[in-house]
Amino acid sequence: MQEIFIPGQFAGQYQTQHKDYKKFFNLLTEISHQSTVIVISQEQSPEMSSLDDELYPAKCLELDGLANPDMLKPFGLTDPESWVKLMQRYQGHPLYLKEIAHLIKKVFRGKVAEFLTENSLMLTEGMNAQLSEVFQRLSPVEQNIALELSKAETSMSREQLKTALSLSSTELIQGLDSLQRRYILQSREMESTSFNLSPIFQAYLQIPRDNR
Repeated sequence: MQEIFIPGQFAGQYQTQHKDYKKFFNLLTEISHQSTVIVISQEQSPEMSSLDDELYPAKCLELDGLANPDMLKPFGLTDPESWVKLMQRYQGHPLYLKEIAHLIKKVFRGKVAEFLTENSLMLTEGMNAQLSEVFQRLSPVEQNIALELSKAETSMSREQLKTALSLSSTELIQGLDSLQRRYILQSREMESTSFNLSPIFQAYLQIPRDNR
């Protein structure tokens, strides 16, 4: 669904030629019907959420990564005792695991344990290409926030981000909200709320720009 939104702006804003989808999604929540519609998206639209989850007919479920290491069996990898660690490193993401499995098969002769001794989050060309598409969809405000967070070794609070970036309070809050609706920003409850990027997206942003 993210393809009907405007790239380069905050998440969930419909392209002009696709604005009828907004009416369609609103109607799904307002009229009586017996249908079930499943929408898959990397961005949330305003119609996907509500203040009252108990009564709102649309439910927004965030997909977790896969946890069953059996998914790696078709790739001919060795060291099955290391598969869980490999899946955790790549957050159980099916596409990333497929890419990495092919890399391990070609470069490490299928030896997962040997690959893991590299102790780094390697990204393939295919992963870089997909993550580049995600980054290009961000608004300039979101890109600034993401790049600043990618430099940090720990999560950053809103006040720390405000100090580091030349953004107004409104821009910063809108940017943080939009990044969370794209599922690439995570928030943590500490003394004050702090934010960090998903590890794979952070690893992508830490690559020198000329090499991405």
